[in-house]
Amino acid sequence: MAATHDAPRDRGRGISVWLVPEARSRLALARTIAGLSRALDGPIFPPHVTLLGGIERGGSEVVPVVEELARTLEPLTLWSEGIGTRDAYFRALFLQLRADAPLVAAHAAAARALGREPEPDFFPHLSLAYGWHGEPAKRAAADRLEEPPPELLASRIEVYRTEGPPAEWSLEAGFDLGAV
Repeated sequence: MAATHDAPRDRGRGISVWLVPEARSRLALARTIAGLSRALDGPIFPPHVTLLGGIERGGSEVVPVVEELARTLEPLTLWSEGIGTRDAYFRALFLQLRADAPLVAAHAAAARALGREPEPDFFPHLSLAYGWHGEPAKRAAADRLEEPPPELLASRIEVYRTEGPPAEWSLEAGFDLGAV
């Protein structure tokens, strides 16, 4: 019998704050995500690292806070630890990132700026495929991928409305990190 999953677990909610790689890496990652989407019959979404998700406040409240946060954060080097998979819709296939001090500090700064406590189990990753895919399909897709870059530069922070399925997500605002 096929596994069933609750609809809310394959739909986003609230507002999310994303770190976004610089333009060249973002383009390459977008091509990878689109290719995996076709291969696995999953949704397409922008390349990003969720710094904080599920924010239950309006974008008009979150955007000015994130704009100020962007001024205080410098561009971050994100270090790859390889490709990973999980039995989770939004973490089906991903580039696992090192939870180093600057990235964890950026997560903590975002959480506190938005009135939340940092997540003790913060798991930095850049998703490459969403969906309920079996492990063999995910492994086969991962095996066809080129070796991931050892590092990425996150140069922007974006506020996304992530209500519903990924096709309905929308950009609220974006800011360059460290911009004065």
